[in-house]
Amino acid sequence: EEQQRQQERTRARIKKAQQQLSEAERPLKMAQLLFDGGFQQEALSPLCEAIKTGAALLIEAEESKKITQTGLPPEQVAFVQLFTKRQPKECDSTLLKNSHTLIHEIGVRLQAMLLSG
Repeated sequence: EEQQRQQERTRARIKKAQQQLSEAERPLKMAQLLFDGGFQQEALSPLCEAIKTGAALLIEAEESKKITQTGLPPEQVAFVQLFTKRQPKECDSTLLKNSHTLIHEIGVRLQAMLLSG
């Protein structure tokens, strides 16, 4: 019975994390659509929203002890640090690629760590 409750709690945490991650993925998809449509400047706002939402999700998970260490690759940590210090003025393909990679990495690590605990 206790094991079943633990599994239910784990499933609930995973579902909540997936919902929160989708909140970061939606604006990222919008940014990609705008960028691909030739609206590079307009893509910046949803791209910034995606990065901030993803980073906030990771911080929240760490603070609530859902995960103990992000384990993000150093280049992703550097990307978030640079982004938070100096928000870009324009959107380019490298920024989009790094953002996609960041959101993916956050999702993979969060899912794995929630499943393990």
